[in-house]
Amino acid sequence: RRGVHGSHTDKDIKRIFTLQKGLCVYCKSALDKYHKDHIVPLSGGGDNFASNIQLLCAFCNLSKGAKDPIDFANSRGFLL
Repeated sequence: RRGVHGSHTDKDIKRIFTLQKGLCVYCKSALDKYHKDHIVPLSGGGDNFASNIQLLCAFCNLSKGAKDPIDFANSRGFLL
């Protein structure tokens, strides 16, 4: 992750957790443990600012991988 623009803090992650109400963005399961996911993947030009971070359960994060967020949401039936 060297050379990636931006950064986020533990405080940012706590704020994101609160905004998400402790739920995975995609499947809405309770996040006892969570993965930090870059909404726009670093490999796709995303940055490391808090505005590009969401919290996902392990299953959703591993399923999303480095996919484009629109393509992934569409594949899960969230977009028409």
